[in-house]
Amino acid sequence: MTNLYLKFIDKLEKNKHIFTQKGLTPPRFIDIWDGQPYNEDYEFVYPCIFFDYAGKTKTGTATV
Repeated sequence: MTNLYLKFIDKLEKNKHIFTQKGLTPPRFIDIWDGQPYNEDYEFVYPCIFFDYAGKTKTGTATV
């Protein structure tokens, strides 16, 4: 899962221009989903992306 997560972050970092070309602010915070918006113990900034992964060792799905 770590490799997939790091590749996801790398792809977003390399493509920030896609957001700015559309007048959007690129994500400032990327994290693995742990219910952050619903838990006051977490601090994060918008815009943000929470990454969730469910699957087996080599196959599975990713949810953004």
